[in-house]
Amino acid sequence: YIDKSFDISRAIVQSNKVQQYTFKTDKGEKVGLIRVPTFSQSTESQVRTALDELRKSDAFLLDIRGNAGGYMPAGVDVAKLFLPPRTRIISEIDKTGRTTISINDGIGSVVD
Repeated sequence: YIDKSFDISRAIVQSNKVQQYTFKTDKGEKVGLIRVPTFSQSTESQVRTALDELRKSDAFLLDIRGNAGGYMPAGVDVAKLFLPPRTRIISEIDKTGRTTISINDGIGSVVD
């Protein structure tokens, strides 16, 4: 038995926010870049806001390179913004062999 005490400080954990940028290609096309560094409960709404602000872009890039993961349902919700209806997004198989499939049940892509 070791009797040792220490102090713990409570702090608010800041999640990385979705970032957005625009740039022009050599052909003059405007491209909207949305970078998602991690998935959290607010990611889908942040991506939706970024899409609204970048609405006049000719094309979009969704950058998830280096994404640390996080709240998996948020990743599914973000995928629903870009994929057509009835598209399979993810299949999960648990340790008992039960499969859960997530399908885009919404209206499909919010990007025209």
